Amino acid sequence: MSSNRVVLLPVDATNWLDVIQLKVAEDQSHFVASNLFSLAQAKIFDRYVPLAIYGAAAPRVLVGFAMYGPHLPSELPWIDRLMIDARFQRRGWGRSAMLALMERIQRERPGPMRISYEPENQAAEALYASLGFVPTGEVLEGELVREWRPPASPA
Repeated sequence: MSSNRVVLLPVDATNWLDVIQLKVAEDQSHFVASNLFSLAQAKIFDRYVPLAIYGAAAPRVLVGFAMYGPHLPSELPWIDRLMIDARFQRRGWGRSAMLALMERIQRERPGPMRISYEPENQAAEALYASLGFVPTGEVLEGELVREWRPPASPA
């Protein structure tokens, strides 16, 4: 497993065309919305924060896309999208991206956060479980929901 470092940068006029070209492996295409759809959501609903995932080493290479924001009605931060381009999968980029995303969300809004995924997506389930996301027992739009809580501070 790689320990790739990532940089999360805004999706903007300089990189949006590259972001929409990213694709997951064909057998995963039904697990995640297209990046074009996600960017349209972010444009319409201003609560979403779309981010391009780049390798931190120079030259920076675009490896994926993520999007997060408060989820109604709970208003808890949700990681709504995480995708790593098929060319970079199974190399540790997803784990690095999740850790960077979790850190960013904690800086902005400390506390619990949630994520959901298709029940058949075993790779996502294993990744999220390994990062401390626990099942809530909820199903949202057919997806299983997991929640992460920051470790309790020593008293």
